[in-house]
Amino acid sequence: MACNLLLIAQSDHVHLADFQALASEICDVAPDVHAYAIWDQSYDWETIDSALDRPSFSFCPVPVRAFKPWRGPLLQCRRLYKSEEYAALQQADVPLPCWGLLTPDSKPDLDGFGPYVVVKPDWSGRGADVKIMRRGRVRWHPPTTDYTRRLQGDAGNWIVQEFIYTGPQPVSYRVTTLFGEPLWGWKVTADRTRRPLRHRYDFRQGETGGGMSIVSSGKGCVFSLIDEPDLADLARRAHRAFPDIPVLGVDMVRDIESDRLYVIEVNAGGYTWHVASKVGRRIQQDFAFDIEARFNIRQRVARILAEQARRHAR
Repeated sequence: MACNLLLIAQSDHVHLADFQALASEICDVAPDVHAYAIWDQSYDWETIDSALDRPSFSFCPVPVRAFKPWRGPLLQCRRLYKSEEYAALQQADVPLPCWGLLTPDSKPDLDGFGPYVVVKPDWSGRGADVKIMRRGRVRWHPPTTDYTRRLQGDAGNWIVQEFIYTGPQPVSYRVTTLFGEPLWGWKVTADRTRRPLRHRYDFRQGETGGGMSIVSSGKGCVFSLIDEPDLADLARRAHRAFPDIPVLGVDMVRDIESDRLYVIEVNAGGYTWHVASKVGRRIQQDFAFDIEARFNIRQRVARILAEQARRHAR
């Protein structure tokens, strides 16, 4: 049975032209799925072409702002607290660093966390307010950056997390998944001019209150594309914990001594469609790689979305 697939674009993240090209690809690989790329805005559905009044399914890789479907379900990304992400991942038996929630009124039991821990906001991003700290010095405090204060105010909670040593310079990985299928991955290596952390506990006085960043991204960092089966497998497992969120950017770290992988975030709020976003295009240009060419994204995404439309259109 024929169905519609509506691809919802936002100019500051996924431009309409990119989704128009994807819609054309979907129509080529799945003639029974009528794909349309439209802006994230309100529509007067009473005046639409009758062709759109078919079983429909709508997709957006970010939270929608104004769009409401005429019929059928809409799957979009939605922001979660990090503690919500971790609880879902823990329930799915996905490997995580040990973690606890620090609130204005309660402190987690940090036995077994090691002498240094990572403290970061429960609701923030971009590495804001992420600090390394001696375990015994962990206390609740207001955020220090405007970015975190805008998102969670002055009285928000903190995540306290086991420190994972990824090498002399911080290294992290991200695999972007669509309905549980890995699409592409990249590695982020911190600026190599930063003072190296020669071993797991090579912190100096003053660096354990935020003086030394343990975040891999930031000024001077290096992005490179990766295609590693163990990272893809772990990202696939992580996505199973969030079946109603279409796109995840699964961030992982690897302990350089044990070689164990850990998930540290899944970015359920979206804004990780970097094959076509402004941020993603700039990264690809700066580091001379092409996600689409390397991973054949458009054709793979077309097949995944067509299958989802057949399954969910109403």
